Amino acid sequence: MWSGGHDGKAGTVTPMTTAILSSAIAHELRQPLAAISSDAGAALRWLSQDPPNIEEATRTLRRIQETSLRSDAVISAIRAMQRHDPALDDLLDVNWQIKEAVKAIEANLSQHQIALRLRLEPSLPHVRGRAIPLQQVVINLLMNAAQAVERRQTGGPGWIQVESGYAGGNTVAITVRDSGSGIAPEILPRIFDPYFTTRADGVGLGLALCRLIVEQHGGKIEAANSAGAGAEIRLLLPFLMPVTRQSSYLAA
Repeated sequence: MWSGGHDGKAGTVTPMTTAILSSAIAHELRQPLAAISSDAGAALRWLSQDPPNIEEATRTLRRIQETSLRSDAVISAIRAMQRHDPALDDLLDVNWQIKEAVKAIEANLSQHQIALRLRLEPSLPHVRGRAIPLQQVVINLLMNAAQAVERRQTGGPGWIQVESGYAGGNTVAITVRDSGSGIAPEILPRIFDPYFTTRADGVGLGLALCRLIVEQHGGKIEAANSAGAGAEIRLLLPFLMPVTRQSSYLAA
């Protein structure tokens, strides 16, 4: 089951207060710190072998370094959201942002035997915004989806599907679907609400932060249950100019 936050009406804006901003920074540190701790333990195990597996230990230590650098970038990006200056925005390739988000979490998905399926539309127009916050939205959605898939007791392997494509007008969409148990109808209107959560260990800021970031990009975020099973979260972002090159990260 998904958890998150909303004020009961899709598309309305929730102001980012200092308290929410501080809590969001703490929230966004939890996952990378857990990853660093896990990788540090793995590195120690590789080094304690006889003989030590230097190659695997080195690869794991590099992953720790990358996670640390990304965490610092995420904190800086969240702090900058409160003083958002459109002049600092970049032109972003949507498929590339999805690729970077997947790289940050694919080891976690593989560890939990969750299949990841990508359906990326090539040559999508650029959107204007900031790369790290937009990637963090996708990472948060993938993390939520992974938790939903793990909680659902099924006979087969769980999966998450990420799609990109046109959504009509001057809008592109990023959609994250999962094979979890979906979102209870009674909480569906509230999952983007700050501090709303159904998990005992949750703080209810992941989806609230996603909503704030998407709205700062001039878009909106929607949640629904899929026709078959599981949840579906859709980001709608206004695009700018068309591009001619195709994404090199298409996968089945």
